[in-house]
Amino acid sequence: MTPRKYTIEALVTPQHPLLTALTALHPLLRRGPGRGLLLILAVIFLSTLTHAQSYKWVKGGGSTTTYSTSLSRSETVKYMCVDDNGNLYVAANMGTTNILADTFSRLAAHNYVGGNLHIFVSSYRCDGTMRWAKLVEGYGESEVGGIAYSNGNIYLTGKAPSDFLTSKYFGDDTTITNRNYASYLAKLDTGNNGDLKWIRFIGADVYGNQFMSNAGTVAIDGAGNIHNFARIERSCTVTPTYVTTQPGTYDLKYDVAGNLLSVGHVAALDSVWLASKIIYNKLSGKWFSVLEPNMNYWYSVYADYNSAVAAFKPDNTLAWIDTTGVNGGVTSIDYKGGEDIYVSAGGQMLTPGASFSIGGLIGTNTIGNSYGSLFKIDTNDNGKWVYNLMSATSIGVLNGVTILPGDLIASTGVFTGLSVHATDSITSTSGEGQNPLFLIVDSGGHTVKLDQMHGAGFYDWGTSICSDKIGNVYVGGLMQSNIWGGSLTPYVSNGGNTDYFVMKYGYNCSCTSVPTASYTSTATSASTFAFTFTGSAGYDSVRWQFGDGGTATTASPTHTYAAPGTYTACVRVFTPCGSNTYCSSIVVPTVGVPQLAAGSVSVCPNPATNELIITGHEHNATYRLMSITGATLQEGGLPSQRASIHLANQTPGMYVLEVIQDNGERSIARIVKE
Repeated sequence: MTPRKYTIEALVTPQHPLLTALTALHPLLRRGPGRGLLLILAVIFLSTLTHAQSYKWVKGGGSTTTYSTSLSRSETVKYMCVDDNGNLYVAANMGTTNILADTFSRLAAHNYVGGNLHIFVSSYRCDGTMRWAKLVEGYGESEVGGIAYSNGNIYLTGKAPSDFLTSKYFGDDTTITNRNYASYLAKLDTGNNGDLKWIRFIGADVYGNQFMSNAGTVAIDGAGNIHNFARIERSCTVTPTYVTTQPGTYDLKYDVAGNLLSVGHVAALDSVWLASKIIYNKLSGKWFSVLEPNMNYWYSVYADYNSAVAAFKPDNTLAWIDTTGVNGGVTSIDYKGGEDIYVSAGGQMLTPGASFSIGGLIGTNTIGNSYGSLFKIDTNDNGKWVYNLMSATSIGVLNGVTILPGDLIASTGVFTGLSVHATDSITSTSGEGQNPLFLIVDSGGHTVKLDQMHGAGFYDWGTSICSDKIGNVYVGGLMQSNIWGGSLTPYVSNGGNTDYFVMKYGYNCSCTSVPTASYTSTATSASTFAFTFTGSAGYDSVRWQFGDGGTATTASPTHTYAAPGTYTACVRVFTPCGSNTYCSSIVVPTVGVPQLAAGSVSVCPNPATNELIITGHEHNATYRLMSITGATLQEGGLPSQRASIHLANQTPGMYVLEVIQDNGERSIARIVKE
């Protein structure tokens, strides 16, 4: 089968031919002669069309300082999160001279010795307006460990080392003169200034403490307490009464006022692993983590080879761990409660066709030696599905994952050349080098969107991703020259070898309501169903998922199932103000009644009029009479081995009968009432 190539949003319904032509010309609009006039014409035309989801804006920033293009030494987005009001918060690496990011500008940082990087923390509104920004500076190399939102506040973990003569700076509002402090947890106001409410350093203000700990990982538990999971060396005085006796990962738990409530030792991580992302089950207290190999305490979270995903009990003891053991591996996880965990992974196979596994599922590449994989596992590490995106070249990695409303999952990464998943494929634009990858799949692991962002530079990567409660997606990363998605005007680099960027894909910001999805279905044969959308009017597009991998984008599709069974069919409707999903069960009966599918159970007569006789079942079996779409109409017990079901209240038509034995065995038959 010839692979399908995704170049624009597959969800959008009928498209004008001129739009297709303009989309195809898009790279030329950015670089060719007369690009100004063509771009104006394109923007005028595109503004007359309404799309449910699209690229809304792109922002970025950087300095003119030149660094290496490795992830740990580039100006790039490291972590992002979104608050309840839809504001975005970004933690990125930033250089030291001629800094420019939207409305923030600085000729030089306070500390600009050598090639050191600082941390740039910024906030954007839904419409892309920068709300505030601040530079977090140490004297040496500053690191960020994570950023998280909880109950109206932002929490940031990091490391800002000092020499013995200079201070640290937390934006322009706070100067810290305790030169021996380095690793910290900070609380920021989400307001327009991002004011520092408090900062808590690890260890005492004594010589040598600046080398004692790394930039820890931040996590929020179900009680709203804030955890800083940090790698701490031996003999660090964490509190006057708690001195570490061995190197390892320690859980420092704080309340919202910044009081240190407890210090816990995560013994399973000692000398082997570091936690790079942690998410709590807010009901049980269990937590799930991406684990990276403990290179040393100068560790960078992007050294993601030979990594793992793990679960820990509330007392910080290990529940289970799943290691990849290959050159590449787990890069991020997302979890929103319930039983489903989504894991992104990527890297290079040693040889084409090599593989690794998570939850018993195989991540592999049969066409090259680079892969990007999404895994769906449950909270006990049982695999549900794996989405393998195989690259024919040496670059193809998924670096992040986020769960969207409506059971969709989005991921970002980087690729070049050809990448293939099943019958779907994407090819990078000629002359653009490595491009950020943008992927959306449904909860069954089927492709919804497979797309790329564009840039004229060679190193353009997606490194971080997050989403809000209505389904807006924010992709952050690094770029060299310029960067854009869809029909956006590109963000152009401020200089140096890389800048960070943030791009929004989603909905309009001025909406006050979201659409409603619903449908009706009618069986036109035993295995074919006609679906009719009955939700909100004025939609831009709809997408159907029939539960067997089949999809459609028309309002009233017809779908034929290949095999009997119960399927979950879902419709998702899109408007400029959001999306909504409705799902229901579709029962495809086994053909060949009156004999049922299992055992000696049988029914007669069939077709029936007002009474149906069931025989051959065990005592105390139960039955369920359903419509052809799966709605339960009657149910009850079958107390004897010859029992009758009255059909007088049912209208003539086709029905599904399910008989459940004491041992759990189920038999299904198609019933016709005359």
